[in-house]
Amino acid sequence: MTELLPHLATTDELCVIRSLHSDPNLEGRIDFAFRVALARKPDDQEMQVVKTRYRLLLERYRKDTDAAAKVVGAVKNLGPRKLDAAEHAAWTGLANLILNLDETLTRE
Repeated sequence: MTELLPHLATTDELCVIRSLHSDPNLEGRIDFAFRVALARKPDDQEMQVVKTRYRLLLERYRKDTDAAAKVVGAVKNLGPRKLDAAEHAAWTGLANLILNLDETLTRE
């Protein structure tokens, strides 16, 4: 399993970067992440849950910049714009959440 961790981190980071650059607003980014991972849009309840989780993560990482830096790691500038460490860390958490949904892992 440990040999898979770098690949999973890469997948999370790719989802984060693509989502952050997909749309300027939060709902558009969440919608994009769901479409990439699940091939569908989130329903209203899922959207609310994910938005709430994002806000909690962002608040945490804005307060604890060391934790944000640890989550982001060496990735400092991917894509056409610099990413705010707290925003990047919060999106990494969301990407992990979406990519680990039962629906994502067991497509039937």
